[in-house]
Amino acid sequence: GTDVVAHAGGELTGSHIDEVLPSPYHEYVRLLNRTTLERALPVYSSSLYHDQGNFVNGITYRLLMPLAGGPNGTTAMLFICQFWQRRDDTGAWSGDWRSVAPEIRVIAAPGPR
Repeated sequence: GTDVVAHAGGELTGSHIDEVLPSPYHEYVRLLNRTTLERALPVYSSSLYHDQGNFVNGITYRLLMPLAGGPNGTTAMLFICQFWQRRDDTGAWSGDWRSVAPEIRVIAAPGPR
């Protein structure tokens, strides 16, 4: 809630992602959502975050988790946790910001023991 407003630069409640995200980033976020829904498994992602140059670039880390509740136990909703590290923040990551590549990892269910 509060962090989203601070990082996005405005209130986004009730908005759709295609209304608030620039096109390439919007498609990346849709890919994350689709992957989580289709695989019905948690998905981890990290990528650079910028809003068309409106504030300093940073890295955003996400964990998307499918929630059952649809017909026959299908995924009906997503629970998403997101964390931002701005370029000027001190934190766990340091390095050349130009070298950051998007990462998407499906977290597979553990196999039988």
